[in-house]
Amino acid sequence: MSSKKCNDSVLCPRENKYIGRKIAKKFSDNVYFGTVDQYDPSGCLWHVTYSDGDEEELERETIKNGIALYRNIQVREMADPRWKFKVDRLCLEFRSKKNAILSQLSQETKSSFMKIGFARWSVKFRPVLFLGPHDVSPGPVRDTWMEEFKRHSKNPNKMNRLVYWYGTPNYANAFSLISAKDCISYEKGVEKGMTELPANIQRKFINNLTLTNHEKYQIQGIKDMKEDVNLQSCQKKAILKFKEDHELVQDGLLLLSDIR
Repeated sequence: MSSKKCNDSVLCPRENKYIGRKIAKKFSDNVYFGTVDQYDPSGCLWHVTYSDGDEEELERETIKNGIALYRNIQVREMADPRWKFKVDRLCLEFRSKKNAILSQLSQETKSSFMKIGFARWSVKFRPVLFLGPHDVSPGPVRDTWMEEFKRHSKNPNKMNRLVYWYGTPNYANAFSLISAKDCISYEKGVEKGMTELPANIQRKFINNLTLTNHEKYQIQGIKDMKEDVNLQSCQKKAILKFKEDHELVQDGLLLLSDIR
């Protein structure tokens, strides 16, 4: 980051109102869209990540101009008499692609989505939530599932299963693709006593002995799983509130120009 100092607390407030704002910026003949995600008070710079993955740091005036340009484009888009038609078409395209994918999966595979079960972690089993590609937000996790789906295009029901690991402290790292042979249903897990902590971990926990990270995750995972067992799908811990692109456009949080 720049070494330029900024001592003006009015121009560069530490609690910065620009964080999270959308901006547009022209590069040559193209306009790119990004989000302000960090602020460096030592350099009076705002970090922007663009939708194509590029990033840069910008000064206050450039950020203000970028926000204004984004807003102008948004106003022009919504003034278009065909705006609603375009958004509706985007919604239909999403549903069509989603249905095309799900139609290639067996009923058994689809019925496991949003169901609790267990998957092998190293040599032991941990509680998981089995997920479909549209049970997670658009982004890296869904993209990884889609790549796996393409690799198994001739027999998608043999692809690895997407799971959320209960008890993982970092949500971003709580997802994996696991071989179906290393996954079992909740009912099978109950039969095998997997809903309770192993005796050795229970003793360590009760006696306040030092636990390994894996043991801590296992304790938290079983606790979280038990809290989720009787909840509706939308209330389970693995599901954070997210919206698809067409929903973000409808809510004015994304531009059609940014996804076309």
